[in-house]
Amino acid sequence: MSVKITKLFRTLNGKDGKLFYLKNGRRFLLADCSTRLEITSQEDHLPVAGNKALVSKHYLTIAICEDMELKEEVDTAFLKTVSRFEIVMFLQRRDGVQERFVFDNIAPIEINLDGEWEFQIEEPYTLIRRLLAEF
Repeated sequence: MSVKITKLFRTLNGKDGKLFYLKNGRRFLLADCSTRLEITSQEDHLPVAGNKALVSKHYLTIAICEDMELKEEVDTAFLKTVSRFEIVMFLQRRDGVQERFVFDNIAPIEINLDGEWEFQIEEPYTLIRRLLAEF
């Protein structure tokens, strides 16, 4: 039996976050928000070619905190009409520069209508390496 292990590598707090939604091909601002970007990996020891190999996959997760300033009423009926979400945020590099990031390939993991929202980001590993090195 294999046991998956999730490791947290880094947490980055974003500034000036904006959550957008797409509906009928149009983009709308849903909320001004604070954001938290987590870089994690999921590891598992699996039998590969007769040996036990460590197999890992890195993920980016964005959490939008409870202090969202919603621009629209959000309920389950509204969420059913949304075709996609986008997040724009600024992250501060180690050299002090604020860099703007646009994440438009995000998938909702959990939406708590009374609190935090969580999205997984499908981004290439090169971005994850850059975030670990520069932020």
